[in-house]
Amino acid sequence: MNRRILVVHGEVAMRGTIARLARIMADGNPLPFGVVVEIGSSAEAQEALRVGGNDIDLVIADADEDGLALRRAADPKLPFVLLTDGMPAPPVEGACTSTLVKPFGADGFRAAVLPLLRPTVLVIDDDADLRGAVVDGLGGAFGEGARVIASGDADLAVARMREARVDAILSDLELPGTSGLELVRKMRRAGMKTPFLLLTACADEAYLQRAAAHESFGLRAKPCGFGEIIPWLRAAISPPAGP
Repeated sequence: MNRRILVVHGEVAMRGTIARLARIMADGNPLPFGVVVEIGSSAEAQEALRVGGNDIDLVIADADEDGLALRRAADPKLPFVLLTDGMPAPPVEGACTSTLVKPFGADGFRAAVLPLLRPTVLVIDDDADLRGAVVDGLGGAFGEGARVIASGDADLAVARMREARVDAILSDLELPGTSGLELVRKMRRAGMKTPFLLLTACADEAYLQRAAAHESFGLRAKPCGFGEIIPWLRAAISPPAGP
C-alpha cells in the first residue's frame, strides 16, 4: 500500500534528501510500506491538491515558500509537515500539521513524518477480551510502526474507515448484525481493495474457501496465532520486492 507524498521545496538537494529519508523510513518500519515521492512547485502543488487531493497522503513544504498558505488552503484533514529554520510554524486551527526544524536527520524526519503515514490495521471482533488481546499483540509486534484500531461490529468498523485510511482489516466471521463475510463482500462491490483477513471457526470451510477465492480475502481458522497473522499483514501491506 503506497503512500503518496507531495514535496514542495525550491532546493533540489533538500527535495532529494526528503525523498531518500522517506524511503529509508518506510523500508525500515516494523511494518514496511511503500512511498511514492512527487516533487512540485507551489503552483503545481495547489493544482494537485485541487484536482487530486484525495490521492495525496502527506504534503511536506517549506514554511517560508508558501507552505503555510498551502496548509491554510488545503483540506484540514490532509497531513502537512512544515519545514522551518528554528521557530515552530504558526498553528492552523483544526489542521493536521507537524513541524520539522532544519537541519534534520533520519531520526528527526521519522519522528515528524511516521505518525502521519504509518499503516493502520483495523481489528473487528465482538469479543472484547479477544479484540483487546489482538490489539495488544499487534501493538507489541509493531510498536509505533503501526496504528491499531478496533471495533466491536461491522457497522462501527465502517464508521472508523470513514474517519481514517485503513490499510488492512482483521475480522471475525460471526459478528452481531453484518457478518465479516457480508462486510468484505460489500467492500469489494464498492471497489474497496483493502486487504481483509477473515478469522473463522466455521465448520463449512470449503464454502469459505470458495468465497475467499471469489471475493479476494484471506482466510484463517480459529484459533489463529500471531505467527500466522503477522506474516499475512506484512505481505498485505509491504510493497512487493523489486527485481
